[in-house]
Amino acid sequence: MKEIVDEKTVVMIINWIAVIGPLSGILIGFIVGKIRHRVHSDTIKGFVIGCFGILNWVMWNVYDRITNYYGLDTVKNLVVNLIVFIAVGILVGIVLGIFWRKDSVDK
Repeated sequence: MKEIVDEKTVVMIINWIAVIGPLSGILIGFIVGKIRHRVHSDTIKGFVIGCFGILNWVMWNVYDRITNYYGLDTVKNLVVNLIVFIAVGILVGIVLGIFWRKDSVDK
């Protein structure tokens, strides 16, 4: 039986997103900033949003290493991945909350 999507294709797409994400974020942020007359702030926001592509690449590699170490079908793998992803989600939420709140106060 052949898989619908093979791992090689997924890794290639994730790698491309990690490269293109920040660059397109800067470009889109700059364009939106020109329209809103807030070029600096919106370009930085676009870059930060684009960096989620890099974060996605990092998390894919972390997930892959944890899964390879503990095995795909183990409870320990599930628990470790769950803890890592929740911790990263909380950290990203706190950092973005501070970043966006600071930007809205600076207006």
